[in-house]
Amino acid sequence: MALPRDGVLYHLFFEESSQNETANEIMDFTRLPKGWHYGRGGPISKKVCAWALELNRHALAMRYHTTEAFPGVDGEVMVSAYIQNYTLDFTIYPDGHITFRCEIDDEDVDYADNLTLEVAKLKLTVLGYFIWNLFGSFIQDTSVKKKATSNTSSSSPVQVAEEYPLSTEDVLWQKVAHPVTTS
Repeated sequence: MALPRDGVLYHLFFEESSQNETANEIMDFTRLPKGWHYGRGGPISKKVCAWALELNRHALAMRYHTTEAFPGVDGEVMVSAYIQNYTLDFTIYPDGHITFRCEIDDEDVDYADNLTLEVAKLKLTVLGYFIWNLFGSFIQDTSVKKKATSNTSSSSPVQVAEEYPLSTEDVLWQKVAHPVTTS
């Protein structure tokens, strides 16, 4: 499987740098010196980095909390995406194939080899939706609502403000069966 020809994904390479620190690191992989890892390794190709940038961008778009990238001495790049206790690792090789590994609490639960970029992005999407269905964001707007209270005089009603808190924490959705009685 061949990587895309020159120019196909290079627009990502030059436009992604403002996205996050991981994107900047991926771009820096093209400037690694020869022998950077105890005499092994060299600069990572722009084609491999373009695919790594695309996976990083897609992971962020799917609301993964954190991404990281790591260069390999044989010209590969591993992009890791994290949500809660899930870790998804995608390794992009110079010949164009991608491997995938999923860990939950540091234990391997899934592995796939010879993926295309499209299938790797699909895995990010499907697993992202699955995980976000387990962990819902409990986000309640902080707001002030005014409520009129009755007043016995002829003056205007008294305004009472109520404040509601904001939480950006993720909470595990739990389905609990409650018996329902109808009369």
